[in-house]
Amino acid sequence: MIERNQRDQYAQLLRDFLQGKINNFDYDDAYNEIDFESDEAINQIYCDVWHYYCDLRKHKLTDPGWGFDSKESRRVIIRFILFLHSNLEYEWPIASLKNTLLKILTLGAYPRQPAGHDKPTGDQSVWPFYRSSDYEQALSNPRFLNGHCI
Repeated sequence: MIERNQRDQYAQLLRDFLQGKINNFDYDDAYNEIDFESDEAINQIYCDVWHYYCDLRKHKLTDPGWGFDSKESRRVIIRFILFLHSNLEYEWPIASLKNTLLKILTLGAYPRQPAGHDKPTGDQSVWPFYRSSDYEQALSNPRFLNGHCI
């Protein structure tokens, strides 16, 4: 189920974090205020963003020396924001704790979708979008991004 208000709140929170307007502690605190229970996309994206910052010391993604200057990392988070602004359902299987830990331990090499899953495999290169065509459609008509960030 898509929770438009919560997705909009989280998309703005991610934008603020990406732009260095807030630090990681403020980001986590604000995330905990969002009622995301019925929109799994929010939780799944949050779990993926966690790989981009340290939860042990206070910092901003824009802090020098932090190491988050990769254009590819920025593009990934912008893709997350683009998905949150879409009206697409989250179609990926919900990651279990075991799968999440395996993904962390393998530095992302463990697939999101386990072998033998009954749905056709989505395009992992455009996650959280399930199909590249959905991603391309969202890119052609971005909400708020004005096409300049990608």
